[in-house]
Amino acid sequence: MHRLRRLIPILVILLLVGAGAGVWAAFFRPMPTPVRTATVTRQAELSSTIRATGKLDVQNKLSVALPATGTVRTVAVRAGDAVRAGDVLVAMDDARARQNVQSAQDTLDAAQYALTAARNDNRGDFTGIINAEAKVRDAARQLDDARTALGRTLVVAPVDGTVLTVSVAEKQGYNQGQEAVTLANLANLVLLADIDELDVPRLGDNRDARIVFDAFPGQPVTGKLVSVAPLATNRGGRTIYEGQITFARPMGLDLRPGMGADITIATRTERDVLVVPDLAVETIGARTYVTVLHPDGNRERVEVRTGIRANGLVVIASGVDEGTKIVLP
Repeated sequence: MHRLRRLIPILVILLLVGAGAGVWAAFFRPMPTPVRTATVTRQAELSSTIRATGKLDVQNKLSVALPATGTVRTVAVRAGDAVRAGDVLVAMDDARARQNVQSAQDTLDAAQYALTAARNDNRGDFTGIINAEAKVRDAARQLDDARTALGRTLVVAPVDGTVLTVSVAEKQGYNQGQEAVTLANLANLVLLADIDELDVPRLGDNRDARIVFDAFPGQPVTGKLVSVAPLATNRGGRTIYEGQITFARPMGLDLRPGMGADITIATRTERDVLVVPDLAVETIGARTYVTVLHPDGNRERVEVRTGIRANGLVVIASGVDEGTKIVLP
């Protein structure tokens, strides 16, 4: 009896320790890892894209050259001026040209006076009249040439447009054919995109572009990639091909040549497609698989055929149906 009383405290301690261990195991045992899944969903369209940067430029720059050699007397415009066809852009020193016109006019007046005298003194000999008439014609041609030369001292705008650059200065001498002014119609802007050589093979038939100008970050503009240069350019250590993107100029955006932009170009578009996150797809050799989670909790690796990848998604062309749950890694 005495031994039993001594064992009772020990038994109580053992019971308490066992109960505590059970509570500890119940509350602190590792929880099962939850299964991450995604559902095969249908999407109206998915477009694969490439990214590029670019700058605005004018579509058709027009170089206006000096029509004659001489000294610039007046520069009538500056960069940014709007001009109409026929407006004077640059005036050359015309002192000598005016002297030549006056001299030619005097020569013509003298020839006409001589012709009149020959006709009045005619005594049946028409040789003098014929010679006088020839001198009048020659003098008239010389006067026309002198007036044309005087007209060439004025450089006028051949079309309506905006002055982009002025390359001459007053009181400086220049040769015939040197560029004086460049003009452009700023309504016809084009975006020149730097397309990386690695992206060129990805360009497909769908070349829709989304443009975000640096100056107007919250106002995207849609455009179209219309051409890609056949020759590459090395820029900043990169091999790039210059692409031209046209777009409808939006109202309210003060777009100007030289403005930068970020460009997203669609290379291929698939419509009414099934998609899953691209991380759910596993490629082994030449085959592609997803892991399907069945309603009973079982998993099955299923081979699928995929399409384009874009925005973290991949098109599932065949292998699983809409609504199927796919296990994510």
